Amino acid sequence: MRTPLLVLGLVLVSLGYSALQLQYLRSEYSVEQFFPVGHPLLASHDRITKTFRLNQSSPFLFVIELKTEGAWVEPANVERLKKISQGFAAREDVAQTLSLTQVEGATTSGSELVVGNLFDRVAPGNWRQAVTADTLLGPLLVTPDFRATLLAIEPKSKTNAARELTLAPLSADLQAAFPDAEIHTAGVPTLQAKLSAMIQSELLKFLAAATFLFCLLFALVFKHKGPILCAFVVLGVCNVMALGFTSAFGIPMNAPLVTLPIIVSVSVISLLIHTFHLWAQRSHASTFIGRWHEAFAICREIALPNALGIATTALGFLALAPSTIPLISQYGFTVAFVLAVVALMGHLCLLLALPLVNTQLRNWVDRPALWSLWSLSHPRKVVVAVLLLTFAGPWGLVRLNFSSKLFDDLPSSDRTRASMERVDREFGGVVSLDLEAHAPTKGFWREKGNLARLQKTAESLRRMPFVASVLTVSDFFGGRMPASQGEVAETFFLFSMAEKNPMGSYMTDDGQKLRLALRTRDIASKDLNQTRSEIQAQLQNEWPQVQWSEGGLGAYAHAINSEVAQGLIRDFWQPLALIGFALIFIFRSFKWAFLACLPNLVPPAALLVTLALTATEVKPGIAVIFAIALGFAFNNTLYFLNRLRLMEDKQDPEALQHALLEEATPCLLESIIMFIGFATFLGSAFHMNQTFGGFMLISIVAGYVADLMFLPALLKLLPSFSLKPVAVTASVLLCVGATSVYAL
Repeated sequence: MRTPLLVLGLVLVSLGYSALQLQYLRSEYSVEQFFPVGHPLLASHDRITKTFRLNQSSPFLFVIELKTEGAWVEPANVERLKKISQGFAAREDVAQTLSLTQVEGATTSGSELVVGNLFDRVAPGNWRQAVTADTLLGPLLVTPDFRATLLAIEPKSKTNAARELTLAPLSADLQAAFPDAEIHTAGVPTLQAKLSAMIQSELLKFLAAATFLFCLLFALVFKHKGPILCAFVVLGVCNVMALGFTSAFGIPMNAPLVTLPIIVSVSVISLLIHTFHLWAQRSHASTFIGRWHEAFAICREIALPNALGIATTALGFLALAPSTIPLISQYGFTVAFVLAVVALMGHLCLLLALPLVNTQLRNWVDRPALWSLWSLSHPRKVVVAVLLLTFAGPWGLVRLNFSSKLFDDLPSSDRTRASMERVDREFGGVVSLDLEAHAPTKGFWREKGNLARLQKTAESLRRMPFVASVLTVSDFFGGRMPASQGEVAETFFLFSMAEKNPMGSYMTDDGQKLRLALRTRDIASKDLNQTRSEIQAQLQNEWPQVQWSEGGLGAYAHAINSEVAQGLIRDFWQPLALIGFALIFIFRSFKWAFLACLPNLVPPAALLVTLALTATEVKPGIAVIFAIALGFAFNNTLYFLNRLRLMEDKQDPEALQHALLEEATPCLLESIIMFIGFATFLGSAFHMNQTFGGFMLISIVAGYVADLMFLPALLKLLPSFSLKPVAVTASVLLCVGATSVYAL
C-alpha cells in the first residue's frame, strides 16, 4: 500500500506548488513579439532613432471629442487642454506629452520673427485659419471640424503591466477635466494592454470549453461516470501544473502560448482514451492492491505508444527552440517542457485512477471497426488521391498570401480597435515610416533653396493615396518659407535656444542628415510596399545626390512578419527530420522511421493548398500551425505502427488487417479529441484564433486520412516495403544523408 501513497503524495505536492504559482501568472502582447533579434531592418531603424534622438516607446493616444463644431479653437477649451497637458507632463510616470497647445512653430509679425506655440503667437480670432494652415497641427492633432483633438502621452514604464497602471489614472483625470467630452483611448500600448487582457480571458474560456466537451465525449464513449470524473480531475490537475510551472519560470502567456491549455488537454485526453480503452478490454481483480498491480501492468504495456505520442508532439515544438525569434524559441521550449511534465503526471494520475474506475465501453466503441477496411478494398484510389493532394503542396506554397495589416487583431466591434481606426483615418495615420536623408555636405539642409525644394517634396508626398501625414524641418516655418538665408539662420537659432529643440528630431546639428517623418494608413503589406517603392523612386529622382534609408514600423514590421511566417512554413521539415531521427532509435529501423514520416507530409500539404485557395492572410501566428500540426499528426501513426509491429512479431498472416481493426476506433477517438480541442478556437473573439482553429481542424482531418487510410492502403499495395528492421548504424547514416540533401 506504500507505493500508491507515495505516488499520491508526489502528485499532491506538485499540484499544491503549481496552484500557488498561478497567482503570478500574467499575460503579455506586443506588436514586436515576432521580431528576431539583430535583424538588419531593426538595426537601420535603431540607427535612425539614435541619430535623431527619437523615443523608442509608443504613446497612449487619447481622442477628446466635444459636441460643438469649432470647439478646439475656443479659448476656454484651449486653456483647459493646456492645463491638463502641463499636469500630465509633470507626472513622475510620464516621459512626455504632445497636444495641440504644446507644438512650437515660427511666424513673422511685421519685421519680428516669433517662435512659440501657435495659441500664444496668434490672435484668437485667427486660430482656425492658422491651425488649418499649420502642417504640424492640422492633420495630426485636430480634426477639420475642430470637434476632436488628439493628446499623446508617453509613459516612462516599458512593461505592459506598469503601463496599464499608468493608463487608468490618466483616463480618469481626462474624464474629470472634460466631463462634457467623449474620451476614446488608442495607441500601441493601449492595444497591447487590451490584447493582454483578452488573452487571459480567452485562456480561461478555451480551458472551460475544452474540459466540458471532453467530458461530454467520455460520456458518449463510456457507460459509467467514473471515466468522466477521472477525465475532469486529470485535466484539471495537468492544466494547473502546466500553467503553474509556466508561471514559476516567469514566462508570460502571450499570443502563441494561449494554445497551451488546448495542447495539454488534447495530449492528456489522448493518453486517457487509449489507456481506458485497453483497461476496458481486460478482466480485473476484486481487491484494490490487485487492481493496482493490473493498472501498473497496463500503464507499462501502453507506456511506449503513449510516450511516443507525447514525445513526437514535444519534438515538433522543440524544433522551434533554435529560432532567432525569442517568442518562438520560448514557445517551443515551454510547450516541450510542459508536455514532458504532463506525460509524467498524467501517467501517475492514471496509476491512481485506474483501480477505482469502471471503464466499460459503449457498444458502438466496442464493435470491430469494419468500416476502416474500406481503404484496404480500394488501395489504389486512396493512394493516388492522397499523393495528388501531397504533390499539390508546393503549388500552394508559392501562392500563399503574406499580405496583412498590423493592427487588426482585435475584434471589429471592439472600442479600442474602433478608436485606433479613427486615429488612423482622422489623425494622420498610425504606421510610422521614417526616411533619413544623408546629404553630401554639412549644412545642406540649412540652405534656403534646399528647404524650399524639401517643402515641395513633402507636399507631393502628402498627395499619395495611403500617405496620411508628412513632417519635416520645413514645416516649422509655419507654411511660409523665409525670404533670405539670414532669416533661415535666425529661425534655426531661436529654436535651438528652447529647452528641447523640436527640430532636433528632424535634422542633425550639422545640417547634413534630415528626417522625413511619414505616417501611413494601416494597409495591407503589399499596398504599403508599393507605396514605399513609389516614395523611394520619387525621392531618388528629386534628390539624386542624397542617400536615403528607411526606419519606422512601416519599414520593418510587415517585412519581418512576412519573413518569419515564410520561415515557419518553409522549415516544417526540421521537426519532421528531428522526429524521424528519434524514431530510428525507437523502432531500431530506418524503414519504420521513414514509414512513420511519410503520411505526415499530408497535413502540411493540405494546409498549404487550403491557405492558397482561400487567400488567407498568413501571419506568424497562423504559420506556427505547421509545427503544431506536425507534432500531433504523428500520434495516430505511432499507435497504428506499434500495433502492426506487435502483430508481425506474433507472425499474424493478416497483421495489417487486424492492426487496423484494433486501432481504427481508438485513433478515430484520438482525432475526435484533437478536433474538439482545437474547435474551441472557433469561438474566440480574435479572428486570428478563429483562423488558427479552422486550419488546425483541416490538418487533423488530413492527418486521420493519411494515417488510417493512406498508410494501410500503401502497405497493401507494397507489402514488400514492410517492415524488416535494418541495422541502427546504417539507419542513422541513411537518415543523416537524406536530411542533409533535403536541407541543401
